[in-house]
Amino acid sequence: MIENIEEIRKKLETEPLKVNEVFHDIVIRLLGALRWPINTRFVRPAESELGTQSRSTFFQQIDTRRDVPMEFVLWHPSAKDAPVYFTLVEDGGIKSAEGQLLEEEFSHRKKPRNMLISILTDGKKWDFFYLRAEGDCQELKVRELNLLAGDSEENAKYLNRYLSYESVCNGEARQAIEEDYRKLVTALYLPKAWQNLMKKKDEFLLNAMMNKTKHLYGYTPTAEEVFDFLESLKIDKPFREPPKKKTLTTLSVKMENGEVIQHTNASDTYIEVIEKLGIEKILALRPKLLKVFPKQFSGSKRGIYKRIGQYYITTHSNTKTKKESLEKIAKELEVHLEIEIIEK
Repeated sequence: MIENIEEIRKKLETEPLKVNEVFHDIVIRLLGALRWPINTRFVRPAESELGTQSRSTFFQQIDTRRDVPMEFVLWHPSAKDAPVYFTLVEDGGIKSAEGQLLEEEFSHRKKPRNMLISILTDGKKWDFFYLRAEGDCQELKVRELNLLAGDSEENAKYLNRYLSYESVCNGEARQAIEEDYRKLVTALYLPKAWQNLMKKKDEFLLNAMMNKTKHLYGYTPTAEEVFDFLESLKIDKPFREPPKKKTLTTLSVKMENGEVIQHTNASDTYIEVIEKLGIEKILALRPKLLKVFPKQFSGSKRGIYKRIGQYYITTHSNTKTKKESLEKIAKELEVHLEIEIIEK
């Protein structure tokens, strides 16, 4: 495994990889090293990718597709646990994809049914999420690996821990990621709980200390003396700060005629504005302003694409990126739009 990671590192140092290259040259290579049978029985396109396609058709088209993200699952009929869910994004697309997960998936819909682990990767960075707990994607992120900059031995350790064929089938992968998740939240929240007790000068805590001191030594300190002592104790700062809840946002767009378009979901606002401006006009003027895909590559079931007429427009970006996209379109069309990002 370490040898594979070192060779992948050399490849990553040369040039950015397209998503289909990430799939073949990194993900499938590592899965092979982890003893996964590489065929459509065990490496399956996600439900959102299938549409009207067969599994074999999906894999045949990987080399020619340019849309992202690409989604698939690892599955074995005898596995004790649910499958592993992969989302592959283009190079450098992790941050944007996490924002999308936070805004549209972990917050607004049920997590993928019967899933245990979700992995988000651009080939270089690998984010592991534990899906059996509650929370948004930042709270459920158990591990971050970096194949380019990270330690190869540590990367190999955790890839084997969470993803080896044997460990997924016999349930050890579930135990491992659950154990790491519990360690993470314990380190995050126990110090916070202690700080809360101290801040409120918890009566039960103070009485327990007073009574124990009296029982052992025949001396009863005052509540204030106990508090001063406890306050003097230094608790190490947790290795990672508790995740901050990300503010959910949407778009508000004022058209030239004064009409205001604003939906709860920024993707819906984005699509309606494009419809009002005229998608044919936008594509005729500058096709690269929009990421447009034919129907057979829609992957539409998870809201990654929205349909306008015969076109499927990708909406897999955060609110800021959608705002910047509309600003570029307005500039090219020479129309005035007032675009704001607002809290939900």
